[in-house]
Amino acid sequence: MNYYYIISIILIIIVLCLLNHSKNTVVTEERFINMDDYDWDKTKNKVCGQDYSSKSPGNQGVARCKELCLKRPDKCKYGFSYLYNYGWNQCRFPKKQYSQCRTELGSWGDYYKLQKKSKQLFCPDPSYLEFLPTACYWKDSKEACTWTTMDGYKPDSSKCHTLFKPLIQQNDYDNDLFFSIIKEALTMSRQNQPDNYLYIQLKDDMNEIYKIGCILENNKTDYFDLDKCINSYTLEGFYSKVRYIYKISKNPTSSQKSICNRFKYVIDRIVENSRNLRGQLNSEILSCTCKKGKNICKGIKLYSGTNYGGSEYTFNGGSYNENDNPVLHALSKSIKIPSKCKVTTYSKKNFTGSMNTFYGPENISDLGSLNNTIRSLSITDSSGRTDCNPC
Repeated sequence: MNYYYIISIILIIIVLCLLNHSKNTVVTEERFINMDDYDWDKTKNKVCGQDYSSKSPGNQGVARCKELCLKRPDKCKYGFSYLYNYGWNQCRFPKKQYSQCRTELGSWGDYYKLQKKSKQLFCPDPSYLEFLPTACYWKDSKEACTWTTMDGYKPDSSKCHTLFKPLIQQNDYDNDLFFSIIKEALTMSRQNQPDNYLYIQLKDDMNEIYKIGCILENNKTDYFDLDKCINSYTLEGFYSKVRYIYKISKNPTSSQKSICNRFKYVIDRIVENSRNLRGQLNSEILSCTCKKGKNICKGIKLYSGTNYGGSEYTFNGGSYNENDNPVLHALSKSIKIPSKCKVTTYSKKNFTGSMNTFYGPENISDLGSLNNTIRSLSITDSSGRTDCNPC
């Protein structure tokens, strides 16, 4: 008897829980709306004048009006108005669902119309160069990134084009892509987030790679000053050490295997942290308020002669293609780049071919092998922006 009684009580509790869950789900859908998913176009001095219903938003103002709109089945598809001047504090919605109120000009309020935010498409696969690590919470695999995509982004495999590891390791790491990824991460972090823990780890790892290179040279060369080598770190020296160690690591002696394995681990972390820093900082920097037409990187000068001689042309932030600038390839013997500007050159039209990146302030009197080979050009500030105000 007691057994059946207990079972009955349990079943009643389960049914009540299910009913309560269903009720809460509806309430949740009704009340908790992600306002960040929506944009609103505002027209000043325009209000609903007829065919509307009104509601007071209390002390929340227009934010409450927007929230009430999104709870309607039609989400105020054709807009609503908020009156706030001359003592007004009122939301005005179309009286009927999926209809419009009749508007009129009025300096006592504004008219708002809903726009669903478009999502940014991105490559979710970390094995590709185009992978955007800041678009997802879990970055270990394509599947993990896809399932943990952040708001405002949408995974799209068609954005993945170039396998990352083979491209980075080609020519024993002696390629522009490897160097540019690290250099961009260093420059952007130093200028925008010098306390970022990834940036601090990146610098420590680069110092460790440099030290490994010095140790391997010390073991090979008599009368080698190990301390002097370790204390003479430079960025160019780091690149040289990477190439040197990688060649040894492909066929190490038994005494070199341990330190070469450490090199492979640290260099992979350097590349990964550099990619993450670039993605993270670009996302944060590009979220700054932009003013169209305000160009923050101006006055890049290209010359048709070495030592800044010949014809001079000035370029501002933006993208330039030989199709639009037929003389572009002839203006590439010397260059002047102002502070905080980044110039990326390409050997082919449409931003393809061999890529070279330069950071200002820098004046190069002879571009050497690049002379008359530039077919397209991209100019931004050092963080990748062309027309945003600094944060």
